[in-house]
Amino acid sequence: HLDSFPAMQEAVGALKQDVERLLVHWQVDPSIRAEHGGGGVGLRLENFEELLTQSFPPCMQYLVEFQRAGKHLKHTGRKQLRPFLREAGFSFSESLRWWNRELLRDPAVSPEAFRNEHQYQIQHAYGLVGNGKPAYAWSCRSTLNRDKFPAPAVGQAHGCPFKVFDEDRLRQFLVIRGLELATATSVAAVAKRGPENAIQVGETSPGSRPCEEQACAQVFLARHP
Repeated sequence: HLDSFPAMQEAVGALKQDVERLLVHWQVDPSIRAEHGGGGVGLRLENFEELLTQSFPPCMQYLVEFQRAGKHLKHTGRKQLRPFLREAGFSFSESLRWWNRELLRDPAVSPEAFRNEHQYQIQHAYGLVGNGKPAYAWSCRSTLNRDKFPAPAVGQAHGCPFKVFDEDRLRQFLVIRGLELATATSVAAVAKRGPENAIQVGETSPGSRPCEEQACAQVFLARHP
């Protein structure tokens, strides 16, 4: 108990006012936090296409491009993409505009459906409704977890392409997104058969990381030499 430690009690008392003021600031004004997004790499609507090509991880590129092919992401895919965009820097208003534009590419999604369903989910991701806490991007380990991200059915996209795709499809996927054929072949081999089958792309310090995560790290190194 602090009564037994007068010096500690005094220190806690001195800090209490500042800590309470900080907590109150973040708790009472979630709209301010929402308009600053998650910081991250400074993702904005005006630089979205550039960062999508150069810096988005392959799983996020796949989700964006799947949706742009004409069919909107189902629940699990949206759940995976929303917090990533927030943490990368999208403000709430930018997120709202982006999702409205992208979801309405699919004729099955009406403006009314967007307002009634999808807008609430975006608000929830920014902590503006529900428990008041923003959603955070899923880790690679979580994305690889079949309990959290089961294998996508036909017409769905979610999870990790390094796990979901077979080796040939993965290699083609990486080549289409700008990797040299030799690099894409090496990365696909890492994802599906382990790093001992790969040409050395770069130092990734794999440790005990899953093969899929090591392969994703090699894609980043290839894009950012």
